[in-house]
Amino acid sequence: MGIVRMGVPEELVLKLNSVAKLDTFIETGTFYGHTAAWAAKHFDHVFTIEIDKQISETAAANMGNSHIVNYLVGDSAKILPRLVTRKHSGDGVDKKGRMSSSVEPWKSNHQLSQIALKLWNCCPNQFWWSWCCNCQLGN
Repeated sequence: MGIVRMGVPEELVLKLNSVAKLDTFIETGTFYGHTAAWAAKHFDHVFTIEIDKQISETAAANMGNSHIVNYLVGDSAKILPRLVTRKHSGDGVDKKGRMSSSVEPWKSNHQLSQIALKLWNCCPNQFWWSWCCNCQLGN
């Protein structure tokens, strides 16, 4: 049957964070908002995308409207491309809270580190992403 894991593998994300110096965390599928709340303790910017407006609003109400967590409602396949913009602001996030072109999704980076690969393979059924700003993830 395999190992069932709810949420992000925290210890692996923190290890990746210590190596790659991540500052932005993106999650697709907010559910109760626990992962976003956890990520807010470890990242400067957190985006969580939920297709169901009621679920997103409930999670935001339950978890509190932190200035770090941005609750976005809609289809993640449509929101993710808009979230990453071509406008570079220097800190990875522009004045509207969107990430700049300097932000690279680690999953699509051709130089994935073994840590990132292990992190992704650990939860193939989880739809969450960590993105980093101006980092090299190694060979």
